[in-house]
Amino acid sequence: MKNGIAYSAITVTACTVLAVPAFAHHSYAMFDREKMVTVTGAVTNFEWAAPHIYVWVKVPNATGGSDVWGMEGGSPTSLVHNGWSKKSLATGDKVTVDLRPLKDGRNGGYLVKITKADGSVVGDTSSLKE
Repeated sequence: MKNGIAYSAITVTACTVLAVPAFAHHSYAMFDREKMVTVTGAVTNFEWAAPHIYVWVKVPNATGGSDVWGMEGGSPTSLVHNGWSKKSLATGDKVTVDLRPLKDGRNGGYLVKITKADGSVVGDTSSLKE
């Protein structure tokens, strides 16, 4: 009986300790959830990998040059249920991206929606739990 209680206590403690980093990993504190930014440009890279997908888009700037914007999306598992696949985007695709910007002002944010040049929407993630 004592061994069973001790084993249960150790199991509960281990699960609690291991859950803290997992919970911390899924923080969206770096994104400004009150703002929405829209950028238009060409996809330079698309990473379809756990734990989150990443999209980089080269966006023309006011000086005639361009800036690369990096966007983080949800997990591939959750995005598949919203119409995404590893073939959803390709280098060179012209896209318009709606995103929640980074609070620190860098060029990037949390992906909300991507619209391709032909008007097709690549999985609107605004309905997914953040």
